[in-house]
Amino acid sequence: MRSVSVLELCLLAFLCLSMNALRLSIRDVAFGIALGFGLMSTNDFVFAAFLPKALSMTASLQIAYEATILASLAIWVAYCAMPEAVRKPLMMPANSTIYRWNEIASALGHTGTQIAVQQPANSFFLTDVEKVVEKVLTRNLKGRESEL
Repeated sequence: MRSVSVLELCLLAFLCLSMNALRLSIRDVAFGIALGFGLMSTNDFVFAAFLPKALSMTASLQIAYEATILASLAIWVAYCAMPEAVRKPLMMPANSTIYRWNEIASALGHTGTQIAVQQPANSFFLTDVEKVVEKVLTRNLKGRESEL
């Protein structure tokens, strides 16, 4: 139980650190669900690590444990009841892989989120990797042709 709680807390920490890259705000439902799980896993971790094994159901620590679980449920209800924030279109370069997949999905008849395309100033990371791999393959093929 402790290791699962530690894993959940690490995932929550990862979410908090990468919220900007994922374009999530604190008011987002995904963050609220993760916050509820984080509170619940912290509760489980603390009570599993520091409390005695035999605890009566009417002890004040058991009531605090249950109150924390109710608080995490209240967080989930509050985040699900809040109106969702207005989504802004995502700015992607014209040569982005995600943009190409969106065009393929549109051609197949799927409707979804629209991506606003910007000029190819900043390239996508995978596109840069693809270019490097293509250059290496080209050099290797030219080297092998000269050996023949």
